[in-house]
Amino acid sequence: MKIISGKNNHGYSYIINEIWAEYIHEKIPLPQHKPVSASSMCEARMKLPDDAIKTINKNIVSVWEDNTHPETWKGHRLFAIDGSK
Repeated sequence: MKIISGKNNHGYSYIINEIWAEYIHEKIPLPQHKPVSASSMCEARMKLPDDAIKTINKNIVSVWEDNTHPETWKGHRLFAIDGSK
């Protein structure tokens, strides 16, 4: 999901390079030495069916929830909202 939303609103190029560097650091095999281009990623993403992103997100959230134990208040997850301007 990082590639979809991105932390700090960075663009595809930044995020792809960050992921690529992390894979190299962790010695995860990659298909090529250089990262794919941001435009290639955009083109490939446009070929996905509309529900694909929702399904991927749902699966990632499910795995995260199964493997983390966030603190709760009376059994409810807490989210903070800052309404100041």
